[in-house]
Amino acid sequence: MGKGIIMKIFIGVSNFGNIKQAEIDVSNFVVFTGKNNTGKSSMLQLLYGLLQRLPKLEILIDDYEIDEHKELELKREKKWFLNYEKKVNLYLQQNKEQIVESIFHRPVPVGNIYIKITDINEKITIQFNKQAESETGQYNSLNPEEILRSNKRIQLYIEEQNSTTDEILYHSKVSFSAGQNKEFVKLYVEREVAGLIWNLFMGKKELLFLPASRTGIQLLYKSFFNGKENKKPAGRINRSKDKIQEIESEMPLPVWDFLQFLLNYHVNNKMAKDNKKLTDFIENYFIDGKLQQKEEETVYVPKNTDQNIPIGLASPVVNELAPIIKALTGTADYQYMFYDTVENCLDLEMQRRLARLLIRLNNNGKRLIVTTCSETILSELSQLIQISLEKSVRDDSKENQKEKLDKLNLTKEDLPDSKNIHVYQFSVQNDGMSIVNELSFSLRQNKGGVVK
Repeated sequence: MGKGIIMKIFIGVSNFGNIKQAEIDVSNFVVFTGKNNTGKSSMLQLLYGLLQRLPKLEILIDDYEIDEHKELELKREKKWFLNYEKKVNLYLQQNKEQIVESIFHRPVPVGNIYIKITDINEKITIQFNKQAESETGQYNSLNPEEILRSNKRIQLYIEEQNSTTDEILYHSKVSFSAGQNKEFVKLYVEREVAGLIWNLFMGKKELLFLPASRTGIQLLYKSFFNGKENKKPAGRINRSKDKIQEIESEMPLPVWDFLQFLLNYHVNNKMAKDNKKLTDFIENYFIDGKLQQKEEETVYVPKNTDQNIPIGLASPVVNELAPIIKALTGTADYQYMFYDTVENCLDLEMQRRLARLLIRLNNNGKRLIVTTCSETILSELSQLIQISLEKSVRDDSKENQKEKLDKLNLTKEDLPDSKNIHVYQFSVQNDGMSIVNELSFSLRQNKGGVVK
């Protein structure tokens, strides 16, 4: 999960839409599977909206006293994390209807939403040091009252380390006016800790939602806008307030954000270089060509030709994979992808290749939550996981490992680096409500490799 941190966050719901109960580990790589109309896409959109919103909450963490006249060192391990979990869940319970409506732009029934933090193996240390500093030097002879009246600074050191190894995983120093009172300092400390918890879990990650209707949206999205200058829906111009609300109510937040992603796309040469192996894989194994940006138009260039085919006239497969290429070559570093109905327009062989692409994305540090109805993708993922766990492959020399993988038409990049991969089955019950159960990948290569 990055930086060697052992911490997981689950998001759970009950009686949400047609989902009776679900608890999802959103820590790394998640696959939703099940028949149509079982709630997979709704759950995907909810998780996207929550993971956009929760890191921005200003929730106080702990109750303690700060004496602004003394140096202070605060150490917390599980207490701050669990206290934060408790207060976030209180916020979610009190605001669940408004939160859900802000994501879907319509009321959706919801009984409960909660988070759960587990496998906590971090220690946060905060040192609160009042120092008399100025541009010309330090004046340690000043007493606390003189410091408070001066323009000197307070230094606040925040450090996070692994509780087992004592390895420093995060370090930050901030300073502010020594004239601030202890209530301000206390609030600042607590906000920093809240932000640190999400930083430990997510880092500075940009989120990207890819809706099931992405191909159609790519063909039509420009008609929603009047130009890049204002980035507003076309319906906002000379339309009544009621009409604007009607347009917005039909567009959930994740879909709106996908439109913004398409509209704001620009090629970033550094990102394109950093992700070249991934884009090469897509170009060679899926679209048999390249995408190029001609000013504001995306064109497809088939391999060994100089044709420039507008993206809208290219094959469905090209349109399906285009958003992934744009995510890997644009200005934003998207590290958390929500990918709905990943098998769209792909034949069985390409679905197998897609399983390899998903693993390659995850191996490159991108967290994934995807939905699929494809047994082929599940089977391929399972087999790749099994191969990665086989001792004869894992512990073999590089030469022998390569030879074995060559026989399977695979490379090391096709095998998952992480065991933290979770598959959830959505199943409709007799009452019409869906229940969500986690499946286990079998170590036996039969029945698609998934144990239900």
